[in-house]
Amino acid sequence: MDINEFYIRLIGSAYCPERLEIGRDYLVSCEGEIVSSTDENQQDGTGKRTFKFKPRTIEILKDNGKTLKLTVGQQSLSKKLRGALWYLAQNRGWDGDEAYERVMKQLIAIVADEPEKFIEFLKQMKQ
Repeated sequence: MDINEFYIRLIGSAYCPERLEIGRDYLVSCEGEIVSSTDENQQDGTGKRTFKFKPRTIEILKDNGKTLKLTVGQQSLSKKLRGALWYLAQNRGWDGDEAYERVMKQLIAIVADEPEKFIEFLKQMKQ
């Protein structure tokens, strides 16, 4: 099969700080990486390859000359907490999912019922 057609598929989404208008053209610039590619047989001896592109940064140039810088892949605080706990657990030989579940249950119970106990819990984590 001779790959003779090439396509790019943009994946992901980004927060846009302003409203954009449907039907209006915009110049969009993005920086990121090709994360995968797939080949498709066209059943005539040729094929097409589609690249998946995941942006890290996106900028939109509006017709008034203003550039909008979009936030790509911003994680919620809970996802960041889960990642940090998983990293901590892995470095200590613990099960990451179990550590996350235990910490979250403890946080919810302590913050809701005993804020002073929560402060002590945080102090113990430093040790």
